[in-house]
Amino acid sequence: MVAAIALERSQTGSVLVLLPNEREMSLLEMTLREIGYPVIPIASTAGKSDRYQNYLKSRSAKPVIVLGTRSSALLSLSPDATVLVVDDMDESHYERHSPTWNTRDLIKLREDDLSVIYLSTSISLETARRVSQNSLPLYRFPAPQPLRFHSANSPQESDYFSIIREGLTKGSVLVSVGATGYVTSFSCQKCRNVALCSCGGKLYFPARGVTPRCATCATEFLEWSCPWCQESKPRIVKSGVIRRAEEFGRAFPRYPIITSSATNSVSQLADGPHLVLSTPGVEPRGEYAAIIFLDLEGRLLRTTLRATEELRLHILRTLSMLRGGGEAYFALPPSDPFLQSILRGKPLGAAEREVTERDAAHLPPDYCAVIISGEGVENLKEVLSNVPHIELLGPFLRESKKTILVKAPLESQAKIVQLLSHVNRVNSMRKEPLLAYQINPYSLN
Repeated sequence: MVAAIALERSQTGSVLVLLPNEREMSLLEMTLREIGYPVIPIASTAGKSDRYQNYLKSRSAKPVIVLGTRSSALLSLSPDATVLVVDDMDESHYERHSPTWNTRDLIKLREDDLSVIYLSTSISLETARRVSQNSLPLYRFPAPQPLRFHSANSPQESDYFSIIREGLTKGSVLVSVGATGYVTSFSCQKCRNVALCSCGGKLYFPARGVTPRCATCATEFLEWSCPWCQESKPRIVKSGVIRRAEEFGRAFPRYPIITSSATNSVSQLADGPHLVLSTPGVEPRGEYAAIIFLDLEGRLLRTTLRATEELRLHILRTLSMLRGGGEAYFALPPSDPFLQSILRGKPLGAAEREVTERDAAHLPPDYCAVIISGEGVENLKEVLSNVPHIELLGPFLRESKKTILVKAPLESQAKIVQLLSHVNRVNSMRKEPLLAYQINPYSLN
């Protein structure tokens, strides 16, 4: 779909497609080249001379299609050009260095000069806010063929193994697993206390038949035993994609198993029926007869600010690979409100409700959140006291640094940034350490 839109817009001028990461960029490049249309990728993994050569090609007078990630949002473009921003709520679209920004924020500044289209199977809270304010028109593509949905704890569809078994007779089946690795957490079989290292880190098994290690200090425990009851039998609490692959391999021995994770990703699905186990974001691109979503409750309970938004994007993006009439299973009870929002197929309504909930807590997108770290942050209370309706939380320790969290209405963001810039200018003249601040970061943790 992205390739089709890029080809359509290339008839009126150059097209810049901004994708979350280089994996997605290479997949789109492959799709466009198969069609027979040459593209210009600007990838950080390419050599310096190749990147510069592609940059010069992007300045061509004739229409071209340029593929890039968030740094390419600053490319010079002609007035008749189009920018396609794909999955703007993806974590990779957020710059981590101070003062932080999202690809969407830079492209929004260029909307008066360029044609801009935001494309996604889901919708970000910031985009939903603009749609509800009628400052951004929304287009919905026609619904595909109806899908069959299953959920946990429903009386007739509690066993997803039958869905996998039936799906493998029609094609490949994808099982989405929340954790990478082998065994990411275990406890004592007798007293059920979680296995911990003396440093406080959790113990895990990196692979089958190896000794447990500490996730924090990497200490190996050759003969592990519980420090509370001295029992030496581990009880698996959370399995990773590798162990899950072993379990599914024993359950379905006639079908080849494919595992894909961040450390060993598979780009495309091979021909023939396969049982694919993948962590979020690196699913092999292809068409599946059935998709199983596991570990959803744990992902929903994550303490990050955008856990729900991130999971909604992952599910809807993955469902786009489900063939018409296929089956999907969700490891959530049917009454779960998040699952209900997915089944209704209206991500805009779910995003708008989440924006309302954020407003009650004075969080983005209607409010700005600024994290400030450094020495002397407690003195900023006096500096920022003139900003109306401002809230300051802290100071507290974040990554071993004194930090405060500033929340204020969105219209006060420019004034806060200006004050912080003045403070850093004074600190620079005094040869004192500068403050590091993040404006509306991806996570407040």
